[in-house]
This record gives sequence, C-alpha cells and structure tokens, in this order.
Amino acid sequence: MNIVESSRELPVKGAYDVLVIGGGVAGVSAALASARQGMKVCLVEKEYMLGGLATAGIIAIYLPLCDGKGQQLISGISEELLKESIKYGSGKIPDCWCTDGDLQERSQNRYKLRFDPPAFAYALDRIIVDNDIDLILGTSFSKVVAEENEITYCIFENREGRFALQAKMYVDATGDAMVAYDAGEATTEYKKNRLAGWYYSYDGEEYKLNIVQESLKIPEEQVSHLYGGIENRDVTEFCLESRKMAVKHAMESEKKRIITQIASIPQIRMTRRLKGKFELSETDDHKAFDDSVGYFGDWRKAGPVFGLPYSTLVGKTNNLIIAGRCISAEESAGDIVRAIPVCALSGEVAGTASALKIKHHMEAIQQMDISELR
Repeated sequence: MNIVESSRELPVKGAYDVLVIGGGVAGVSAALASARQGMKVCLVEKEYMLGGLATAGIIAIYLPLCDGKGQQLISGISEELLKESIKYGSGKIPDCWCTDGDLQERSQNRYKLRFDPPAFAYALDRIIVDNDIDLILGTSFSKVVAEENEITYCIFENREGRFALQAKMYVDATGDAMVAYDAGEATTEYKKNRLAGWYYSYDGEEYKLNIVQESLKIPEEQVSHLYGGIENRDVTEFCLESRKMAVKHAMESEKKRIITQIASIPQIRMTRRLKGKFELSETDDHKAFDDSVGYFGDWRKAGPVFGLPYSTLVGKTNNLIIAGRCISAEESAGDIVRAIPVCALSGEVAGTASALKIKHHMEAIQQMDISELR
C-alpha cells in the first residue's frame, strides 16, 4: 500500500559555498578544511552532538596515525583532532611521539590514544564555533533536489519542520552514503556487522571503558546474527541487543559494575558506501596511484601502507564529494578506511577539494587538479 504525499513549498533557510551533511569526525574535518579556505560553510548533524561513533558511540580510541613500524603517515587535521580529543579530558600521546623518539621506540608504541568522549565532543564544538562554521544539530537529511548531474538543494527535517539548504558544493559525510544514494550514485551495502555493546562502568574503585563485542575472529557461520545498518528493523534490533549485551556483561562481572555510560547511537561498523569507478582494496597495500592525496596504515596490524585515491571520493555528480567510512572501498578495505584518522583525512581532502572547485569555477569536482590538491 502506498500513499501520495501532497506537494508543498519549502523555505530555503540558507545558501552556502559548502554544505557538509554529517557531523562525525569526517564531517567536522571537511567543514574545517573548507572554512580555512575562506568558504562559507554549513555543517548539519542529525544527533545533538558532534563526533559520531567517536563520541555518541563511545568508540573512544583514536586509532594509529602511523604504519606500526615507526613512520607517521597522517598529520594535518587528523593529527590536530587527535590532540584536541584530550585537550579537555584524560588521555596521553605516547612519549616517543611527543619528542624525537627513535624508530625502534615508535615501532613498539603506535601513535594512538584513548580519549574521553564527552571531552572530545566539547572540543569539536569549540573548533566548529571558533572557525565561524554555521552548525545545525538535531536535523536529519531527507532528500536531494537535482538537475542532471548537479545537486541544487538538500532537504532536511527537524523540530521546525521541513526546509531546504542550497550550496555550491555538497559533502556526504553521513557514514551511510545517504546523499550519494539519493543523488543516484552507485552504492553497495554491508550487512555483516557483529553485535557490539561498549560501555563505561564504575565498580567502586575504577572507572573504565568496557570493550564488549562479538569477536571478528569468529567465523560468520558461528555468529548468532549479522546486522545491516540501513534497514530500520535491523538497526533497532542491534540497539536493543547491544544494550542487553552491555548489561549482561556488567551484571556477570566478578566485581559488579555500575553502568555509567552507553552509546546513544548504534555501534555499527559499516553500512552503505559509494561504489565508484575505483574501489580501494586490502590488496592495494604499498600500491602507487596517480591520484593519491594521502596515506594511511592498517590499525589492525603493523606494516601496510595505503594511498588514498581521490577517485574513491567522487562519483558522477558534479558537485558532490564523499568523506568518511562511506568512500568507495571493497569490503576488505572498509574495515581500514572507517578508522577515525582515515575519516579525518578523507574529510580534509573533501573539504579542501570543495573549496578549490569553487575558487577555480570548475564545472565538476571530478576535474580536480590533483597536484594542487596535494
């Protein structure tokens, strides 16, 4: 059964150079990069907190900026946010990465840290406000209005109702490729997420982060249920079961733990992503690409080094670029590019490319001068 929704006029509540949809780490990085290039930027986030899985999802580990063999691969905004993540809370950069630590010492201590999610969320607030970025929280993306291969408006909805925003460039940092999907880009969906119920607790002596999840080492056929991240019933069940998992773990611990914080968004690793002309693969370790715009390692093991091809961030839409975990990557690489440092890297690239397209009056984001972007 279907109904026909009545047509209606919607107010256009703002016009910008760059509109970033999604306020996770990738979206914050994209907005910041564009603003620093002199663009008028708006950042829209569906939750009431910036940071996505890092903050609302309490995945409080800033994964490595290095290759695990002592070489730093990522700096820029990604490194800036790593430092900001501990500015108002606990967490410590390994000593060897604060000084001129030697290669051997750095190879034994990766450039990563743990942070406090509320403190990181506040740090992200300050960054956005201090850079004069127009921030709209509690607002969900609804659909695009497009002509041929050009987005003209994005429609949103919040407590005030439905409205549109206009921009010259759009950045999809939703984590679910929502804008790309609605714009008609080719996408692919991951439906093999395992249950996760990370939570913070206090047992009378220690306040700690409990990393509770179904191990990735267990064969898929032995996992009770694998989850997608788009179909609502699947996501609802994931949320219910993850909280059940957290409470069960706390109650059955040798020393009873009082749960002090749980995630307010589902801790789902991967959902839907762009399927571009090129999809990054785990087999692309140490491969050179003509359009690489950054490098990153594998948070799971030492050694691999991947280039970030610009072609993984763009599709066919002339004024749309993708950032974060929904860039074009095969399933094997999806688990690598979803890490916080890589999301921040792709966000910085997307925000900078958006600004350059506008400055140079390019017809399409695909026409980017890669050497200038680098």
